[in-house]
Amino acid sequence: MKKTDKSIWNNTWNKSQGRVSIGYMDILIFREITKFINVRGKEIIELGCGRGVLSFLMLKNRAKAVSLVDSSDSALNLAKKLIGDACIKTKYTTILSLAEFQD
Repeated sequence: MKKTDKSIWNNTWNKSQGRVSIGYMDILIFREITKFINVRGKEIIELGCGRGVLSFLMLKNRAKAVSLVDSSDSALNLAKKLIGDACIKTKYTTILSLAEFQD
């Protein structure tokens, strides 16, 4: 991943000034997902988690654990603020772009 790509996403998420709100669309998306997947007791990985809203809602609906992955450290920090200590097994990590490994 180019440094500029990561800095763009970090700058985007930094504009929220540390506030995370759960909006109507977040809830609508979560409801659509849970039409197909029962999250209760499951370990979930959310790729490209952004603010971590979907993982938060999954934990509130009794997911066993969530793992959050995003290329932006700023997004992961927002997710940490939202989720807090909701689940001991929650993991946060940044991802690497496959382009970094190409010649």
